[in-house]
Amino acid sequence: MEERLAVRLRRQLVWWIILAVLFWGFWFLLPIWTYRLARATGSGMGSAVAYAVFSLLFPVNLILWGILFVRAGKPGCKPGAVEPPETAWKIAAVLSMTGCFGVLAVAGGVVAGTLLFHEELTDGFRNFLLQNRVRLAERGGAARCYKLGINYLYGEYPCPEDYDEALRWFRKAAAEGDAAAEYMVGECHYYGHGTDEDISEALNWYRKAAEHGYVYGQLDVADILSNGDDGVKVDPVEAFFWYGKAAEQKNPRATARLGICYEEGEGVKADPAKAFEYYRKAAELESPLGCYRLALAHAEGIGTEVSSAEAVRWMERAVNLNYSRAINTLGIWYRQGRHVPHDPIRAFELFGQAAEAGFSFGKINLALCYLHGRGTEQDQEKGVKILRKLDRDGNTAGTALLADCYQWGWGIPEPDLAGALKLYRRAAEQEDATALYQLAILYRDGIGVEPDPALARSYLKRAAETGDDDADELLDMVNRIAVTP
Repeated sequence: MEERLAVRLRRQLVWWIILAVLFWGFWFLLPIWTYRLARATGSGMGSAVAYAVFSLLFPVNLILWGILFVRAGKPGCKPGAVEPPETAWKIAAVLSMTGCFGVLAVAGGVVAGTLLFHEELTDGFRNFLLQNRVRLAERGGAARCYKLGINYLYGEYPCPEDYDEALRWFRKAAAEGDAAAEYMVGECHYYGHGTDEDISEALNWYRKAAEHGYVYGQLDVADILSNGDDGVKVDPVEAFFWYGKAAEQKNPRATARLGICYEEGEGVKADPAKAFEYYRKAAELESPLGCYRLALAHAEGIGTEVSSAEAVRWMERAVNLNYSRAINTLGIWYRQGRHVPHDPIRAFELFGQAAEAGFSFGKINLALCYLHGRGTEQDQEKGVKILRKLDRDGNTAGTALLADCYQWGWGIPEPDLAGALKLYRRAAEQEDATALYQLAILYRDGIGVEPDPALARSYLKRAAETGDDDADELLDMVNRIAVTP
């Protein structure tokens, strides 16, 4: 280690010597050639010496050289010239080349030095900037404290990434009533940056920011109260209130969410006409969610008349905004020939686009295309590969469909009922309706297991409780059979 350090130091010393020679050589030549040019263009010795001295001062030297170059271009020579007139331009050219060479040498030296001594130079400069920024923030000012917190949170130069420091500076800014800082304290609690994850505490800080009119605080309070994140009690009425506040500030997503509240009666009396109105406003604000919900409203006649043309227009607008759910839905429409001509190839393309955007149902639909050869050549192995990735990621719908592949031998060498049962049970633990329904069928008919009507009925009941219509109908049928003498 010490030997490598010594070699590095010797190498640095050599480069510093080279740079010093180039630098001082440049400054040594400048006055000499400036003096000669001044004398060549008619200046007396005193003036030429003055020119030579001032040539060392930047940017005064640029002005002096400009004057001398103009004088060098005039015909003849003023009295007192000690150089032949025809050599004036030659000297000027030499001076120009010398100056350019010096500038390039210095610039190259700076680049080389930066590359060679990058760690030493940048760390020292970085620490200088960081200390200066900290001193400014410590003098007070919520804006400076907030900005410093952002720098630490994202590791923006000159600050290293440090969640503890980020939270400390956000708290200092929040103590001065800065709404954006209050929101960022909430973010730190929500994601566990510099503190433990605590959704309730995050909600408290989001609410403070919301009460100070910070639109993202209003939106996040509404989302948490609407979804009931991490045990927070669902409060649709307050959620509706905050969506409304954010919508008043023309927030696109809040406006779309307000439409959903009116459509589904969340926190307010259901009103399809108002839902449609807010979907339209959100779409005009370029909200992907707003465009998507407006398309569904036109497709299903929610607050307006059914219009396939308008449904497709707004769905395509949502697709152009790269809203993955809309991409998948438009693919379904093309697959079914609903509102658009039946086009399995276009559907396959859209499912692929949704899958690339990370939308899980887009991946499932893409897998189905490969499994059944819809819009593309059948490639069951590729479909199974997609489903296995979904299963590893914990997607229960993907697990249930992968179980179907094991049951029927799609994309695998031969059917594997034991593997299918294992996958169905794993998905059923997450109350997946398809898995519960399939387990009920297997236990009812004794496929791969001993027949167990009671267990089959239990699985069907759980599937029916998830809203599965097939399970509900089959459960009614099983119950009727069970009471038939």
